[in-house]
Amino acid sequence: YKRQMPVGAINMVEVTIDSDLAKADILVDGVFRGTTPQVIPLPNKQVTITIERQGYQPWSRALVPVTGMRIQPALEPISPSPTPPSAPKP
Repeated sequence: YKRQMPVGAINMVEVTIDSDLAKADILVDGVFRGTTPQVIPLPNKQVTITIERQGYQPWSRALVPVTGMRIQPALEPISPSPTPPSAPKP
């Protein structure tokens, strides 16, 4: 006996989400889902994954999750605004 999926049901796919800086926030379509590293079940349709950590540039991608997918971006520190070079002394 094979269980029928209800019409309109979306298959869920487990995706491993990590970052090279652990404890970053994971947002899926703007909804907080936990912190890295984590395995999150995602629908098999396009979603936008954002990984954020204070002091670092947010990382974001729109993608369609597939079985075995692993997301592990390198978060870039937000650089302080560059100070203009001081004029050379004569």
